[in-house]
Amino acid sequence: MEYTIYWSVLDSPAYSIKSGIYFLILAIIGGVCFRLIKKYKKDKGDEERFTLLFGAGITSLFGLIMFILRTFVYPDQYSDEMAKKLRSNEFPKVEGVISNYQKRIDRRARGSSETIVSFNVDTVEFAFGDALFGNFGSFTKTNNHVISNGQPVRVTYRDYSPYGENFNSILMIEVKK
Repeated sequence: MEYTIYWSVLDSPAYSIKSGIYFLILAIIGGVCFRLIKKYKKDKGDEERFTLLFGAGITSLFGLIMFILRTFVYPDQYSDEMAKKLRSNEFPKVEGVISNYQKRIDRRARGSSETIVSFNVDTVEFAFGDALFGNFGSFTKTNNHVISNGQPVRVTYRDYSPYGENFNSILMIEVKK
């Protein structure tokens, strides 16, 4: 049976955004602050302007050095390593038809809510909620009817889930073509 990847943990921001980008943003913000301080902050004879320029310059320099290190010297290979693990047999997989599909809305404080979906594939139980990813990507759009009873799937998972000790966390879900 041929499957296509519907969602994988690699689609989440933790794996799709490289850490060097954060340092580049820090360097840009530090550089912009340096320019603004240099242009608009008047020198009153005290050391306030110098201190602000020094702080903005150090922040920008730190961000630039870390960006270069995390991009070229020590590149972030976390997502590549996880992709290899997902392709290997390091995590358990189950293949079958979705059964016992249930959706419930869990009310949270201050009027917010989370839609929690649970289902079984063979004898393995899964659960996921849309609050974890903030409706990120296609996986947490819980009203899309792709994940439903009778859908043939192959699920790569790990043995822990924040939704209860009987459930497993989905790392990758593939649907039949």
